[in-house]
Amino acid sequence: PVRFLPRARNRRTWRYPLRAWRPNSIASPLPPLTPPRGLRATGMSQLASCSLRQLSLFFEDAYPVVLARGGFARSYLLMAAQHPAAIHIKNRLTNDMSFATRLADIPLDRINTTRGDIRQIAAQDIAGLYGFALSLPEDVKTIVNGRLQDHKYIFPVDPVTNRLKTELPFQHESIVSVLRKAVFTGQFKTKNLHRFSSTNDKHPDRLEVPDAMICLAATAVYAGLTAYRATGKHQKIPFTASAYEDVYRNHMRTLSDTRAHSRKPLHLVLHGLYNLVTETTTATPNAAGSSALLINLVDIPDSD
Repeated sequence: PVRFLPRARNRRTWRYPLRAWRPNSIASPLPPLTPPRGLRATGMSQLASCSLRQLSLFFEDAYPVVLARGGFARSYLLMAAQHPAAIHIKNRLTNDMSFATRLADIPLDRINTTRGDIRQIAAQDIAGLYGFALSLPEDVKTIVNGRLQDHKYIFPVDPVTNRLKTELPFQHESIVSVLRKAVFTGQFKTKNLHRFSSTNDKHPDRLEVPDAMICLAATAVYAGLTAYRATGKHQKIPFTASAYEDVYRNHMRTLSDTRAHSRKPLHLVLHGLYNLVTETTTATPNAAGSSALLINLVDIPDSD
């Protein structure tokens, strides 16, 4: 015969707060298939975006070299995982390289998105700032291709003589506009003032725009101009992760080479750019005698 045991009357049960529960003891040894969900739950995605935008793209390198996905993701995401809510992700990033490899798409996507956004901002004012908004397509082609040749688009133009101001590289209104709208918005300058510096030891107060920031803006302007190069009308050009990287590297190399031969004049130019972008009223010393500062730009094939 089957006997049924009486049900316990005073069974003790334990209820744990959901927020306090951490299933570390039963965690799967493999990374989750959809890690972005967990990141959104902890706000990690927003933290990674902020950190990358401020620390990496604008101040260090807008096209970072990715030799290993795991190592790349871990170094960047650990910077963003300092928030207390992300402590468990931080611990796993530190101890599990396979987890970091799975998350590599997050910083890479953030980088691509930021570069794409800056390119769109540059495209908004291209036609007006380069004077072909009301021109016929054939005239637009002539103007655009003339400015793209030898990267002349980085120089402002004298409104009276129509001469390129080759002594003021990277100070064209389009580059200044991109930096203002895409970077120096809100409290960016105030919060990141300590990240700006001067290459002149005698004048540490003469702050400069970082090379990576300048070259990213100039590359975005280049991309905006190339949209008109073929037909004189705006053409939608596909944007990929590596698009225009050669142009960006060219600008970085140009600044590096120029600094090696004309350190003081370039310092004055980049300090002047900082004043223009931040709308600082402090007078910038004249860089007289440096009219040939960047007249010999590195010649590279155009990139689409």
